[in-house]
Amino acid sequence: MKPGTDKILARAASATERAEEHLHRGALDRAVERAYHAIVHAARALLNERGDRGRAHEAIGARIETLKPPAPPALRAAMAAARGWRESADAPLAEDAERLVTAARAAVDAARERIAEPDKGVDP
Repeated sequence: MKPGTDKILARAASATERAEEHLHRGALDRAVERAYHAIVHAARALLNERGDRGRAHEAIGARIETLKPPAPPALRAAMAAARGWRESADAPLAEDAERLVTAARAAVDAARERIAEPDKGVDP
């Protein structure tokens, strides 16, 4: 694991846990915000492993889409969902918040797995 990746993954996991806590308390805006940050941190961790230390959220999303080998599908889907939430001015509904928090957990897990086993799930 490259320097810093473990800290970025820890931030992603922590943000996911806080998103789940906010969701259970009914603080939907906060749940979605924390889920968004969890997804971005998961993407940053994967990019860091590839030598890319980008920090701007927009750039991270774009670079995840063009990675070779590709980022895990769960992470790409979560980034798209997070981007959609950021572009929307609507307050999240409970089911939307739950979907994004679930996507965040899947994204963090997928990033962690890909970092642990970089060749797993990648076609030769």
